[in-house]
Amino acid sequence: YKKIEKFILFMKKSLILLVYVFGFFCPEYLYSQLLYNNGAPIYISTGAIVRSRGAVNNENSGSIQNFGNLTIDSTFTNDANASGDGIWFVSGDWINNFIYLAGSGSVFLEGNNQTIGGTSSTTFYNLTLQGSGIKSINQNINISNVIVLNDRELNLNNFTLFIENSNISAITRTTGFISNDLSGKLKSLLTIKIQRLIQNRL
Repeated sequence: YKKIEKFILFMKKSLILLVYVFGFFCPEYLYSQLLYNNGAPIYISTGAIVRSRGAVNNENSGSIQNFGNLTIDSTFTNDANASGDGIWFVSGDWINNFIYLAGSGSVFLEGNNQTIGGTSSTTFYNLTLQGSGIKSINQNINISNVIVLNDRELNLNNFTLFIENSNISAITRTTGFISNDLSGKLKSLLTIKIQRLIQNRL
C-alpha cells in the first residue's frame, strides 16, 4: 500500500509539473482526451494552451488554476477548487459543485444547448455566449463585470441572474435576449440604483 500511495503522490506532482512545463517551454498546445483530476494541483501558466477533447472533472480536493487558455470540448464539472484570470472555452455544460473564483477571467460557452448548474452558485467575471442553441441556468449565477449575449438566448428558468456591475454596458448583445419561467429573475446594481433614485424623488 505504501508503494501505491507513493506512486499516486508522484503522479499528482508530475501532473502539475507537466502542465507548467508545457506552458513555460512550449506555450503552443497540450492535448488530452479526458482530464480527470483526482486531487492534484493543476497550474496552467500565462501563455499556455491546454485542450481537453472530452470532459474535465475536478474532484477530491483537486485544484485547477487557469492563467492561460483552457478549452474543454465537453462538460466541465468542478467538485473542488477552480480559479484563475485565464480564459475558459467550454462546449458542454458548466457544473460547479464547490468553489470557483473567477478573478478577472473569462468563460466562453461555445457549444450547442448548454446549462450552467451545480449545487453551488457561480460568479463569473466575464461570461460570453457563443455557438448555437439555448443557454440555460439551473442555479443562481452572478456576473461581476460583463455578460455578452451575442445572438443567443439565455433562459433563466426559475433562477436569478445578478449583475454586480452597475455600468449600463454590463450586458451587451446583438439579437440575443434573456428569457425566464414564472419565477426567474434578472437583477442588477444599476436597477437597484435607479429604483433608489426614484424612491428618493417621491
